[in-house]
Amino acid sequence: GVIGSIILLRAMFDEVIEVIGPEDFYNDANKVIYERLLELHAAGKPIDVTLLATALKATGDWERAGGTAYMWEVGNSVPHASSATYYAEIIQTASKRRGIINAATETLQDAYDLQIDPDELCGRVARQIDNIAAGRRAADLVTAETAVDDALKKAHERYANNVSSGLPTGLHDYDRRLGGLHNSELVVLAARPGMGKTALALQIALHNAVDGEVVLYWSCEMSSTELMTRAVCAKAKVSSRTIRGGTLTATDLSALDVAGDSLRQAELHIDDRPGLKVCDIRLAARRVKRQKSLALVVVDYLQMLAVDDRRAARHTAVGQMSGDLKTLSRELDVPVLCLAQLNRQSEQNKDHRPTLSSLRESGAIEQDADVVAFIHRAEVYEPRDEMLHGQAELLVQKNRNGPTGNFKLTWNASATTFGTAALSTQQEYDFGECGDGTSSNADDW
Repeated sequence: GVIGSIILLRAMFDEVIEVIGPEDFYNDANKVIYERLLELHAAGKPIDVTLLATALKATGDWERAGGTAYMWEVGNSVPHASSATYYAEIIQTASKRRGIINAATETLQDAYDLQIDPDELCGRVARQIDNIAAGRRAADLVTAETAVDDALKKAHERYANNVSSGLPTGLHDYDRRLGGLHNSELVVLAARPGMGKTALALQIALHNAVDGEVVLYWSCEMSSTELMTRAVCAKAKVSSRTIRGGTLTATDLSALDVAGDSLRQAELHIDDRPGLKVCDIRLAARRVKRQKSLALVVVDYLQMLAVDDRRAARHTAVGQMSGDLKTLSRELDVPVLCLAQLNRQSEQNKDHRPTLSSLRESGAIEQDADVVAFIHRAEVYEPRDEMLHGQAELLVQKNRNGPTGNFKLTWNASATTFGTAALSTQQEYDFGECGDGTSSNADDW
């Protein structure tokens, strides 16, 4: 029905294309005919039985397409050509059912193969089902009028409430200039080991979680106990070394108890299972999103995630994961804060400052991310320079929807927290704007 409808009423073809592709046909003859119709349509040529037959013969597909008898049947089996979209939806439904059956059959066979890792199989199945469910979705075009109305509505809401459009990080100047972390954006926070990636990510997560915002935190490197030990120590202003070294005082312990009470009700949900994959993150985040108003997803960190296909090249696997995280941010309409490791190239630079090329498997990460920011602490490389102690910078080197530049931060090593550096009126950021002297730190939790 659908092929005959296209031949009789070409105007319906564009709507059909948005519903089905050649792969959706079960009958091989229909598949090859549809492929030739697509080629004629793309070339802007007329479509009728004679031209279709010529195209099939030119590619050697005439017999495969059923020859004269089947062509006559196709052209005379359409009750209503205007029902082409309806016919296409029937084909799409049948195609999805076949896809589910094929995926289930393949999964059943692979499940008996002891050489295939069960977690790898779960990831593959999840991806297959997602692809089947997505299918070909008709473009949901938005008019300029609707888009402008939505944009102005948001602007008026922000003006009335006097708040930024993003989720606050707790770093005053970053929030003031960039508006915080924005929905549907993938924000990559990268640094060399020991610079404080996890410290800053946890600080941002808790800044929101203690205010009742639901935050999901996937930790591939540290346990939930280790993370919250850091958080409680930071809040209590007690060095975590006193716990590890067994040198706590009664005063320290009292401060830790008070800090723990203040963090106990935070809406922070941590998954610290080893071997986490993006599909695990996606399934859990979707479930929480259905139950609660999810505000932020944190992944610590990208290169520690397990891959679905262990045979894939490393840069390919990391590229797939970063792309999936970007898709997740758009699907859930929340910011995804993803930590990433840097290669050693940045340490070869004269001032040791990282650049976009310093990202491991940088091509895909740089492309997928909306924001890329680096943590840089010069004191790591110049430990004898006391002027550098306690100083840090957040280098925003990519921002798809806003400015880039460097932010001066403070670093409290004992509390493992960052703050916004207080600036004098003579000091300026690389943005060219004067700081206001306001300091932000872990007390904002």
